[in-house]
Amino acid sequence: MSMDFARTITGPDGRTERLPAKLFYENLSWRDVKEMPDKDRVIICQPLGAIEQHGPHGPLDMDINTARATVPLAAHRATQRGTRVLVAPLIPYGFSLNLMDEEYTADEFPGTITFSAQAYFTVLMEVCKGFIRAGFRRIALVTGHGNNLPTMQIVGREIRHRTGALVMVTAPYLLAGTEILAELEQGFLKHAEEFETSITWVVDEESLDLQMLAERRAPVDLESGRGGKFFRRDAVTQPASAGRLFLAEKSSEMSRGGVIGDPHLASKEKGERFVTYMVDKLTEAFEFFGQVEFGKGRDAYIRSTNSWGATPAQR
Repeated sequence: MSMDFARTITGPDGRTERLPAKLFYENLSWRDVKEMPDKDRVIICQPLGAIEQHGPHGPLDMDINTARATVPLAAHRATQRGTRVLVAPLIPYGFSLNLMDEEYTADEFPGTITFSAQAYFTVLMEVCKGFIRAGFRRIALVTGHGNNLPTMQIVGREIRHRTGALVMVTAPYLLAGTEILAELEQGFLKHAEEFETSITWVVDEESLDLQMLAERRAPVDLESGRGGKFFRRDAVTQPASAGRLFLAEKSSEMSRGGVIGDPHLASKEKGERFVTYMVDKLTEAFEFFGQVEFGKGRDAYIRSTNSWGATPAQR
């Protein structure tokens, strides 16, 4: 299965399906927004990515590909199953200071563009406030880049405190982490490696240097991913490097050639399976978020957050 952000999906049988235009927020009119029924139950999803170096074999937009491959299709499926989800225009830039060297010096691995932490916070806050002014109360921030997560969580806290609206923060690879890690031969998920290269192979094959991969000339770094006593450099088990101990590491001092992992283990077939896992889990996350009862007291909130997906014996 492949997916582009031009509103089409192609299944394993090769048939192409056009996603509904009104799935995408920018295609709505003001009347569509104003007269939308049950707007307090509608989820507005803001996809987030990053533009940063991903080794000599990969494109700068590798992290965006995870959002491209999952958000529109999961939103479409959730909507078909009764939870309406709208997809906002993807914000390509994120928080990527760890991929840059010291300020005002040339980067060893150039190409990264980043917001400052303060600017990224402001951008996300203003976007969320715009959604709330339009009448939406459920905002999903979904990222393909792990280092966006801390700022996204702070924004979620601030929005809830200031407006009462509820923000969901996640990354598709976190939701499907168990399934993905079970298939990763390198044993972890990090940067420009088996996972990210496989996803890009599905979403934007032409952007990969497939000759470099075929000739096994891409950098490989399995040592960094193993980590040490206090933390592991694994984006699933310790997202945004949030282990028991955090170090403000830089890519140039902890990677080989801008890679952490082994991109030669990637394949298009793996990428297709990874996308399937992530779409399934993100669809479920949207369905969960759509039924959460908030602003109605403790009992309603705990019941709705704890019982969703549970068996009768677990409720």
